[in-house]
Amino acid sequence: MFIGNQHLIGDFKKLAGAGKLAHGYIFFGEPQSGKLSFARCLANFLENGEFDFPKRVLSDTLVVNEDGKESGIDFMRELKSFLFQTSIVS
Repeated sequence: MFIGNQHLIGDFKKLAGAGKLAHGYIFFGEPQSGKLSFARCLANFLENGEFDFPKRVLSDTLVVNEDGKESGIDFMRELKSFLFQTSIVS
């Protein structure tokens, strides 16, 4: 799935296992390089223990539209509310 970036999967698994994940990460790079897929797989790993693309909706995950259209005040209020919640699963 992540050709050339297998080491990242191992790195993130080790960080999670040691309880040393940071509160946030920024994934950057060329368009269509797998950043969003990697983030979703990481979220699935944290919720379900599987580093694979999620097969169901993740309860502790909020995906923000990367095209920047979700930037109005109502969305920001929803985002603030989401960020103040504690996780259900992970």
